[in-house]
Amino acid sequence: NIKKSYILFERWQNGIHQKPRMHSDKCIYWDFIPFFALTFSRLFDGVVTKKYTNHIKGLVSDLSKEFDVTDEMIKDIRRELSCFIISYKLSSPILKACSPKRVFLAPRTTFNYVIALGKKKNFKSYELQHGITLGQTKLYSGEYNDAIDPDYFLTFGKGNVSNLFGIPLEKIKNIGYAYGCYIKD
Repeated sequence: NIKKSYILFERWQNGIHQKPRMHSDKCIYWDFIPFFALTFSRLFDGVVTKKYTNHIKGLVSDLSKEFDVTDEMIKDIRRELSCFIISYKLSSPILKACSPKRVFLAPRTTFNYVIALGKKKNFKSYELQHGITLGQTKLYSGEYNDAIDPDYFLTFGKGNVSNLFGIPLEKIKNIGYAYGCYIKD
């Protein structure tokens, strides 16, 4: 029964849904969350800026020590924060109703609000490796932060278990390449 007890929330990839899709009978489109977040982030920009003024100023101050922070960058920070908060609020009742034990996602930057919800709502998040990483990248490199990084990172194979993903090695699990049989056939 475990293989029947799942829901696949799909978000478009570059504006496209892959069709035909395996497991389409279990698929629910998640597009409204990023769509509303992008749309309403501009409307809530003032509210978010007012509520999180000190946090934003602190972040900008820290960033300014290393980078030339422009007004456009500050605007992007506010918009990203607004999108995160709106996405978090919209997805919270849906995930509460589903009451998952675990959520699988890729990549973490697209679903960071789901990872954060998992930390609050007590479900584990598993990021699926979705590409080959040969060196440090802006998406993965850095220090692990339990508040925003997934609980586990699932890799294509033992050759991908490394410190390149910004995840402690004990939280990286080799699950193999899921489409191996497909490629062979």
